[in-house]
Amino acid sequence: MVDEFDKAVSSQSGQEPQIPAGAVATGIQFQLTFSDIIDTIRMYLKGSYFDDIKKAYVPYTEKPIMNEYGISLAMQPLVAYLHRGIVLSDLTNDEIIEIAKTIHGAELDIFFLNYEKVDLNIELIPSVARDIGVNVFASLRRAKNGQLADNIMKQTIVREQIFGDKKHGVFSRGD
Repeated sequence: MVDEFDKAVSSQSGQEPQIPAGAVATGIQFQLTFSDIIDTIRMYLKGSYFDDIKKAYVPYTEKPIMNEYGISLAMQPLVAYLHRGIVLSDLTNDEIIEIAKTIHGAELDIFFLNYEKVDLNIELIPSVARDIGVNVFASLRRAKNGQLADNIMKQTIVREQIFGDKKHGVFSRGD
């Protein structure tokens, strides 16, 4: 949808920009999810990263960091803690750090207790847990002092001013 938004705005040079109604709602919905960071971490554990030029995940290593069972175990704390309720919270920096520490601890437990089952080199555990932790912490910062919720409210007001109605609301299906 972002590409559609860019095309619509750039194709109207010299004119009043006409923003596709769904573009704003989709942008807000994207901000409300952690699926991007969860997918990035999942692909990192599979040994791939997203190449912005190729617009695809490409391998950075011949062997994944761990097997599929390990990846599914590693995803459990992420899915449990990284959700819309968290991102829309009004968290202090200390609360963000505490949540990040909880996830980091859960990941370390999973890795140390299952490293043989998940085919993870025990020497890699600290760096893998750190890499996940850094990404989690950065993502959780969206909720610092309710900044994301405030930003979404401002975007919603602007959207309503642009479109003059609530038909294309943030959570509407565009009916």
